[in-house]
Amino acid sequence: MAPNKLRLMISSRCKTKFPIDDESGEELSVIRKELKKEIEAEKFFGKPLVNVWINETESEDGSMTSWDACIKQASDCDIFIALLDGEAGWRNDTSGIGICHAEFETAHATSPGKVRVVSLLESGNKIKTKLGPDLDFVNAVKKADLLELRGFSNAAELKDRTKELVRELVLQLCHEGAREVKKSGSNTGQALDWSRMNFSDRQKKMVDTLITSL
Repeated sequence: MAPNKLRLMISSRCKTKFPIDDESGEELSVIRKELKKEIEAEKFFGKPLVNVWINETESEDGSMTSWDACIKQASDCDIFIALLDGEAGWRNDTSGIGICHAEFETAHATSPGKVRVVSLLESGNKIKTKLGPDLDFVNAVKKADLLELRGFSNAAELKDRTKELVRELVLQLCHEGAREVKKSGSNTGQALDWSRMNFSDRQKKMVDTLITSL
């Protein structure tokens, strides 16, 4: 059976317009939909490689709340990219943190290497945010040392950088997988034959080899 496609989650606020503070800009929700369409259209040897999850276009089991659905995807995804505008997102009644923060914490706790965070503010500018959940989110990202500060003048540049990150992370996953395959060398050749022997067979093989050497 062929492996499933890689799962990418793009996390961000929905109604925030980009560029930030530009009322003529596109909402992040629109940009995420465009990214989903463009990334899923990319093919490797004629076949799509990545499936993109964004909460605008996906439906979950009817028993799951929207919060739980997002958290599940943050845990299950292979690649997690957050677009950070300095706000933590809406909160439920129990967590005390915003949904964007919760998604980030879940993805980072599951696998720090799959997470990237892109600042939507100009490169070098300090992120100005309110005390409380928003500041908690920004501080959590800074503590994890995952915040990429780079200036984007328009949505096209932001999408290009996001797709670059997807490519980098896909390559990273491939390299990590290749290393694991190399570590499993005992599954082939003489090592495999040895692993299939019981204790008596191994003892006899060692004695025969020793006699031959002597």
